Amino acid sequence: FCVQVTGKNLFLRHTHFTALQVKNAITDLQKKYLGSRSDISTKNPDLVIHLYIKNEEAILSLQSTVDSLHKRGYRPLMADAPLKENLAAGLIQLTQWEGEKPLIDIMCGSGTLLIEAISQFLRMPNITEKKYLFENWIDFNKDTFMLEKSKLMKNKLSASKISKVIGCEIDVDIFKQAQKNIALAGVTNYVELHNMDFMNLIINQKPGIILCNPPYGKRIGDEKELIDLYSQLGVFLKQNCSGWTFWLLSGNPKLTKFLKMKASLKIPINNGGIDCRWIKYLIN
Repeated sequence: FCVQVTGKNLFLRHTHFTALQVKNAITDLQKKYLGSRSDISTKNPDLVIHLYIKNEEAILSLQSTVDSLHKRGYRPLMADAPLKENLAAGLIQLTQWEGEKPLIDIMCGSGTLLIEAISQFLRMPNITEKKYLFENWIDFNKDTFMLEKSKLMKNKLSASKISKVIGCEIDVDIFKQAQKNIALAGVTNYVELHNMDFMNLIINQKPGIILCNPPYGKRIGDEKELIDLYSQLGVFLKQNCSGWTFWLLSGNPKLTKFLKMKASLKIPINNGGIDCRWIKYLIN
């Protein structure tokens, strides 16, 4: 097993020191009552014991996975400033896309928004095989676990019902990352991926939803250079996407004004510590 600690108080200021105290307490009890103690493994533990400290209170719990559940396992390759999978999933839910309308990400990066959208539609319970630590718990019931997993797989919707899903990425290296991530996620057959400037994308589908998580000069791109990008984006949408709904993740309100489009909804989003808005536009 291993011990992980978050939080601190006046007397326990260093998480490593605190973790050692918990580890020592457990192994001392093991030696006293069992005559032997468990080994410690931080890289491949059978159990992870987590201690959360806030002021004079502490919560001791068992962790169900080694990694955070937002790490689906399909994304070993990422572009700069990647969008976390769980945040991408939440953004897709806010669009209320349910697979019946076309979906286009015109700056898809490593493909996270598209992968999460398709996974939600197909109700995929687990994109890649993940090690669940709860399988090592003493009360784990494998039969129940496999039964519930099979129920989810049976609920998977028919692929024929899904609408056109398109991704567009201009950078060839990031485009290749997206291809590999989409393949690892098992959704290659559902995505039409293009390595091109979105300005060259021909949209001839019925109106649907367009997504975009463009650079906004905080982690990627120079703010002055991005003005042209946002201006071109606004022109492209107004000329080619009448009747569509456009959702943009913005971390820089100075840039979104260059779209010259009126927002119908702005939802506050925290993206890696950056105050952002998930903005909805109705394109006339």
